[in-house]
Amino acid sequence: MLKTIEKVLGFLDETIEQDIELLTPAQRASMWNDLQEYIRPKLARTEHVGNDGKDLFPVINVIAKNVDKPE
Repeated sequence: MLKTIEKVLGFLDETIEQDIELLTPAQRASMWNDLQEYIRPKLARTEHVGNDGKDLFPVINVIAKNVDKPE
């Protein structure tokens, strides 16, 4: 199985650059975005609080909490 996969990858090595050139700009951008996660770590989400420890964005959080609630 491993040899078969290596053989297929070998075939793809020969044409991958030409194949990428045939992509539309949007497809290339999507491919670039998808591949980024394999070479660059995603940034962690951070919580923003003021000096008093309270949320800096209370109105945004109230709206965000209610977005997913059905009416």
